[in-house]
Amino acid sequence: MNESLKRKTKTRKLKKVFVIATEGEKTEKCYFEHVQSIIPSNNPDIIIDVKPSPNGLSAPNHVLERIQKFLTDQENKTLTKGDEAWIVIDRDKWRDDQIKPCYDWSKLSKEYGFALSNPLFEFWLLLHFFLLDYTNPTSDGVLQELKKHIPGYNKNLKRCCLVSLSKERIQIAIDNAKKLDTPPCKDWPKKPGSTIYHLVENILNSAQITE
Repeated sequence: MNESLKRKTKTRKLKKVFVIATEGEKTEKCYFEHVQSIIPSNNPDIIIDVKPSPNGLSAPNHVLERIQKFLTDQENKTLTKGDEAWIVIDRDKWRDDQIKPCYDWSKLSKEYGFALSNPLFEFWLLLHFFLLDYTNPTSDGVLQELKKHIPGYNKNLKRCCLVSLSKERIQIAIDNAKKLDTPPCKDWPKKPGSTIYHLVENILNSAQITE
């Protein structure tokens, strides 16, 4: 076999799966499906599998139980070494003692992750457009501001609403979230911010094929 072909065969990344258990039922799923859609079509090796909240079971303990059940299900053989499992929740009204078990779970493996948006997931969406300059945004305030940038936005988000979230805008969101997370928080943002940038950055980096 040609030596250069051998090198390419060895360095090309294998298929990678990201399983994401979310607090929300529709918005987060729609967003990560959009992220999947912007990965170049010549790179089919990234799979994003979102496990949304069913029937309003959105409390952190329910999200944790959902990802744990997925990982322990004996019929579930989709994950292999190098794949990642994530929990994505909002600060919302949850107390620290309700959030902490999700964070503790994420420390059990380097392939587990935990991302929180404070005050809610839409704050992460808003970071795609600008770096917020107010210190204590309310959930309603974030939603109203987001509607200025994504017309017609609501909690039952449709994929068509996300056409403005280009790969360039996603990178802007990552950069803005990093600025807010300086120095990086040890667990989750206690002030307005989002650590979803860790997850999205992992997805985009994994989508790059090493030549």
